[in-house]
Amino acid sequence: MLSNMWFAHHHYIGDTSVSLRTLIDVLFLFLITYAVVKASGWLYRLLFTMHEYVPNFPHLNQHRKNKHYGRVRKKNGEMMEADIPAIPNGWFYLLASADLAKEHVKHVTACGLELAVFRDASGEVYAVDAFCPHLGANMARGGIVKGSCLVCPFHAWEFSGIDGKCSHIPGAKKIPDIVKTKCWPVLERNEVVMLWYHAEDRDPQYLPNECEEITELGWKVHGRSEHTVYCHISEIPENGADIAHFLPVHNASLHHGSDIRDINKDNKDKKVQHIFGDASWMASKEDWYLAKGTLCHDLYFCGYRLPCTKLPAAFEQIGPGIVHLRINGSKPGLLLQFAVPIEPFKTRLVHLTLGPSGIRSKLWALLILRTEACMVERDICIWNNKLYSKRMNHLAGTDELIVRFRRWYAQFYSENSRNRTYQHKIDLTW
Repeated sequence: MLSNMWFAHHHYIGDTSVSLRTLIDVLFLFLITYAVVKASGWLYRLLFTMHEYVPNFPHLNQHRKNKHYGRVRKKNGEMMEADIPAIPNGWFYLLASADLAKEHVKHVTACGLELAVFRDASGEVYAVDAFCPHLGANMARGGIVKGSCLVCPFHAWEFSGIDGKCSHIPGAKKIPDIVKTKCWPVLERNEVVMLWYHAEDRDPQYLPNECEEITELGWKVHGRSEHTVYCHISEIPENGADIAHFLPVHNASLHHGSDIRDINKDNKDKKVQHIFGDASWMASKEDWYLAKGTLCHDLYFCGYRLPCTKLPAAFEQIGPGIVHLRINGSKPGLLLQFAVPIEPFKTRLVHLTLGPSGIRSKLWALLILRTEACMVERDICIWNNKLYSKRMNHLAGTDELIVRFRRWYAQFYSENSRNRTYQHKIDLTW
């Protein structure tokens, strides 16, 4: 009897050990499968999708509410900023071409406008006021693309993207000619959709240059970063002419991060340094809307220049809100920068990085994107907390380029730029 009990006891333990071993095997197999699935998803996104970088750091969200100083005047009981208009005239980024599929509509805010941007079945892109002139419904929220028209989701009124006229009202036998919405000039080029804005509603006065890397070499967009900056739009491209800021703001290596306060605390521990030289900026003599500049990057460790880190670059400023930056080193790259005014002292800043197809080219393009994002976030720490002054009371030797830049940039304002409010008024009184 004792032997039977001993046998039963050890047989039970043996079954338990087998069950635990099976459970461990199943758990191990689950972990391996989970890791493979996650790695496959990461690899798929790396190879076949565009990388998105939208930071949400606390130090980037801190900003001054009063961004302007100087004389301010009143007009019709409203406060008007006297020194600088909020929105210049020119082409501005709306969205990437890949973000707008055929027969789809997107809601976009730019230049104080609320826009419904849609693409018809043939691939043509249109932009109209987002709010229907009937009862004010947002046609970008639930609207349907029908041919070259946008159908309002509220009462199914159809508006042409070509001239803005209402082409169909359910149950109406005749449509008055005054029933129409505002159409805005758009251009699809360099893998993005752009809006033409002018304070006097004039036709486009220039066109952004095409990138040969895209049209001839077939480069693709590999990544995009987006930031909200609380400064005047002109202060962002002005950095290209502000040579003196490179050393104090961008000298520290990337491991110091993007918070300018932390960089200054670690000022004595800069074993790895970014050195920028051969910086220049000048307005184009051939095309009034163009400006050009150069910059060369070197990476130093303990005072010695590291090999293969020399990256000569050239940039082209196209109008008030577009910059094309080309890296001309052993591994070329292309970075497109778009600054879009949303309202006074609030600007949307977008960077697109492009390169040839292939994993190595994409990794290089993403490295450029993340490096640029870190560097520009240091600038954002400055922009978000500074005041804008039109007058430069104390000039250093290198500030002459800033003076030239501001003179060049002033040509993108016209007579109505100062008086036009940043928020487009929708007329529903037809």
